[in-house]
Parts: sequence; structure tokens; C-alpha cells
Amino acid sequence: MYSEALIETGFIGANIDAGTKEAAMRELAKLFFENGFTKDSYMDAILAREEVFPTGLPTETFGVAIPHTDAIHVIRPGIAIGVLKHPVKFGMMGYPGETVDAKLMFMLAIQDPEMQIQLLQDLIELFSDAKLMTDLVAATDPAQLVRLVKCYFGKLSTS
Repeated sequence: MYSEALIETGFIGANIDAGTKEAAMRELAKLFFENGFTKDSYMDAILAREEVFPTGLPTETFGVAIPHTDAIHVIRPGIAIGVLKHPVKFGMMGYPGETVDAKLMFMLAIQDPEMQIQLLQDLIELFSDAKLMTDLVAATDPAQLVRLVKCYFGKLSTS
């Protein structure tokens, strides 16, 4: 399973204090860049793509966002997870003009289009697990967030 292997503790932002989606995305994009996963063009590209193709999604528990951009800005694949101290507004995917108050972000740095499709499917599945979602936003330790998500993705790969 792709998803489980892409998550590392170094790409977790627990309790991000950001007032805007741009500030929140910058926090996670910086983690990718500083660790050599993305090119310096990644941050601007992810911000620009979000304006044209919003990634906010409502879920049963709270809003989430899945910012990502083109593979040309990625050096190595990874997933960054951000828990926002206060929800921020993201445009709703597929509904121009609508917004979602996102409490959780999964930022993607993906090179392979097939991997991206599988990863998005895995994330949609994860978002439907209300208990897991609640546990994720309650986690204060990056290692705990990683364990929760990897455990969930591990269950998907064995089912």
C-alpha cells in the first residue's frame, strides 16, 4: 500500500496556529522543502493550484483539505499532515464559491499519477471513519498522529 509508506513523523504539524489556508499550507509545504522532498517551486505551485482547484471536503466530523500540485515540483513522494488549532476556510472541492472550515490537512507531494489516485481513494476512506478523525485532531504528538494513520492504512491493505 502506497499511503502507509509515505507518512513520516517529520511531516506532521500538530496544532498549527494559522489564520488562513495560505498560512496553513505554507507550514506544511515548508516541512517538505526543508527535508528535500520538494523543489522551491512547490510552495507557490500548491498555493496557485488551490485557488483554481480547491481541495476542501466536508466530512461527518469536520472539514478537511487535501492540497497537492503537479509532479514537476516534487523530488520524493510524501504526505504531510496538519492539525489546525482553529479551522480555516478552504474552497470546497467541486463547488465553486462554497467553503469548508478545515480542521485537518493532508498535503500531498506525489510524482506518480496512479499513486495519487490510490492515495486520494485511501484518504476518502479514512475521512469516513469518524472515530479516527476525532482521534487525529485530538492528538498532540506527531508520532501519535503517524501511528493512527499508519494503523488505519495498514488495515486497508489487509482487507
